[in-house]
Amino acid sequence: MASRKTALMQLQVSLPIKIVSSVLIMFALILFVYFFSIPNPNMILIAGMVLCSALFGFGGGGIAALIMLGYTLFFFSTDHSFVHFTTQNIQKVVVSLIGITADMFLVCFLKQTEVLAFREVENLTEHLHRENEKLLQISVTDGLTGIRNRIALRQDYASYQGHEAAVMMLDLNDFKTVNDTRGHEEGDRILKQTGTLLADTFGAEHCYRYGGDEFLVILPDISEETFRNKMDSLKSSDISFSVGYAFGMLSDQDRLRSLIASADEKMYEVKRYKNTEQSKYSRQPQKNESEYTVAEMQTFIREMSERYALARVVDPIECRIIEMREDGSLSMNERCYGIWNAEQKCINCSSAIACRTGCHQEKAEHFDEQDYFIQSNPVTLKLNDGSTFNAVVELVNVEKDSHGASNDRAAENIGTRSAHYRAHHDSLTNVLTADAFYELSRDMIINSGCRKWNMITANIMNFRYVNTLFGVPKGNELLVRTASMLKELSEASRGLCGRLGGDQFALLIPKEKYRDEMLKHVSYRLKELFNSGAYTLCIHFGVYEIDDPSIPVSVMCGRANSALRTIREDMTNEIASFNDAIMDQILREQFVIGGFEDALRSRQFEMYLQPFARKDGTIFGAEALVRWNRPDGTVMQPDYFIEILERAGLIHKLDMYMWEYAVKQLKQWNGNLAISVNVSARDFFSIDVYDVLNSLVEKYDVDSRLLRLEITETALQIEPEKINAVVSKLRGRGFIVEIDDFGTGYASLSMLKKIHADALKIDRDFLNEIEHCKRNSTILQNVIRLAESLGMDVIVEGVETEQQLVMLTDMGCRHFQGYYFSKPVPVSQFETRYIA
Repeated sequence: MASRKTALMQLQVSLPIKIVSSVLIMFALILFVYFFSIPNPNMILIAGMVLCSALFGFGGGGIAALIMLGYTLFFFSTDHSFVHFTTQNIQKVVVSLIGITADMFLVCFLKQTEVLAFREVENLTEHLHRENEKLLQISVTDGLTGIRNRIALRQDYASYQGHEAAVMMLDLNDFKTVNDTRGHEEGDRILKQTGTLLADTFGAEHCYRYGGDEFLVILPDISEETFRNKMDSLKSSDISFSVGYAFGMLSDQDRLRSLIASADEKMYEVKRYKNTEQSKYSRQPQKNESEYTVAEMQTFIREMSERYALARVVDPIECRIIEMREDGSLSMNERCYGIWNAEQKCINCSSAIACRTGCHQEKAEHFDEQDYFIQSNPVTLKLNDGSTFNAVVELVNVEKDSHGASNDRAAENIGTRSAHYRAHHDSLTNVLTADAFYELSRDMIINSGCRKWNMITANIMNFRYVNTLFGVPKGNELLVRTASMLKELSEASRGLCGRLGGDQFALLIPKEKYRDEMLKHVSYRLKELFNSGAYTLCIHFGVYEIDDPSIPVSVMCGRANSALRTIREDMTNEIASFNDAIMDQILREQFVIGGFEDALRSRQFEMYLQPFARKDGTIFGAEALVRWNRPDGTVMQPDYFIEILERAGLIHKLDMYMWEYAVKQLKQWNGNLAISVNVSARDFFSIDVYDVLNSLVEKYDVDSRLLRLEITETALQIEPEKINAVVSKLRGRGFIVEIDDFGTGYASLSMLKKIHADALKIDRDFLNEIEHCKRNSTILQNVIRLAESLGMDVIVEGVETEQQLVMLTDMGCRHFQGYYFSKPVPVSQFETRYIA
């Protein structure tokens, strides 16, 4: 059919060619029958007409018919005169004419029918091909998010083989809470947004919806640095998620599955351990709608006990039933899997899955001729000290087995010794996994009676540099040696050692056997083994003396890790102990982070203005400062919450809020005054600073020169090339850029030459020191001269005395633009004092 269609298409020629071709064919046949004296030439000529009609349609058939008609008149006329006919010949001419016409129309009709049939077949074939492509695309595309699905992943396995690849798993945080509290339409919207975000960042052909709220990304032939930069760009999204990733050569399908499992495990490590380095990719969670106080949970369990055969709260990590006391405290009771008479934790524990995913889970168990239907619901318990703990509510119904099924529960759970060992020990370091460490630590604490214990966490400072500088094998070697030494220490003390994830380890050691020297000895031995001029090894330890053995082991590790964080960047101090001050800091962080989003939505953050005056005392503008006005009337100063928001990766949200606050105010002032706003160093790595600021001044139609941008001296020292590029773009748009707090970071004068800015703002503390130190006065004079040579204005913060103003003027600074004075006040008071 394809060849015939091709032949037909070749004869779709222009009308002149049809005419010429038909004429040539017919005259060739006429010459043939004339010279060879064919007795009945009509048959041959009719065959020629049929051929022309078949080849050229009505056009060719019509020309052939006219030629044949002319030959018929010639052939049957008397003496070939064309005009004289006998009566008998006239009849022959008429019959021939009718036959010629009928034959021509019949052949042309059949020809046209054939062409239409071929075209219909062609259209149907193309339509079928398109529909098949659509069906194929639908079969490999997730219908909700628009990215590829697991069927596509199986098809794509072969294309990834033989490539070095990055494999990333992403899981949405608190997704069940979104569905339960805001509806499935909102949940679907977030899933679609996540799919679009991943496709835009990594390419749709590399992104897969792995199931539920889990997504998979496979990027072949990409460096770790480039991959991490792509992951960093995800942070600009408002979607709350956790990710884990792994690198490796995809030699076969089993290797790819192994890397997916490794990335999945690391993703859940991020969910469990928010203090690890990888948790910076995990967005801060919103308020959990499934959060209960202990008293509220007690009431809930009592209510559920009336509806279900069994209602209880469990810690699936330690595999313990949680007892909630009347005083609001918790204690860990017997094994939760004791109901099955099992000797170890369930392989497919629905509560462990619920705790890790944050999603409701269901399963059925068969034991002792009973069918147990279990619902596992993840919840957050708020403890008396303000901290929170993730647990699971199990609701169980029991039915008699009508089929007399055999009890094969023991065979399912016990398994072989080697399988049990692999399930409880880290495959790289051979120490306990996090789950096993939590579970066995609880056993050891319970079975030790009144014995006191210390929980210790260990972390290798800047471990990522080891992999970058020396390669992953060297990094793995360091982890193995570290684990070996810590395990040796724990066994000598009759304690436990586990790997919590990444380069973080945990130890449980009896208090009476603990000495700081034992940890310092481990650090000393590691430094001896790993000695390099390019990298200085430093291992930090956090120590928590367990004063409440009833709290979850994960909380104990969290407190030890909170102590460790206080010295994380300190190479001179290796050990830190948990104390009341750290506990206060934890509660403060939880208070700030937990209330931040609500405070933004309800506009509890208010802009205060500190007036800025020129040298002659006239008001030029103000610096925007933030205060948090709590509903109870408390006004929180910036030093209470700014640093916490910086560490939590939320400062860009507050900065964007303040920028818009300031631009709206500039619009009201109609160009009479300027406002300076702060730009955090972290803003440059969380959002597109230029796009946000440019959009704001365009939205409110404000002169960009009136929105002055203050960037701290220390911020400019973090990736200066990247930040300077953005600063140059901002200045090109007309924004005035000031270097804030100069003098606090002790930047060299040579560095000042590399910074592109319009003004230099002298810190108030540096100014105060000048009055008492001649050397500082000389330094300031040198800074002023350098600023003048670079065309930068000089602004002084916190001029409080006339003497200070005179001193600055006497320095002969032509570029001394002005100074900030007085205390910050609300916008209304500022307008009353300085504008009205």
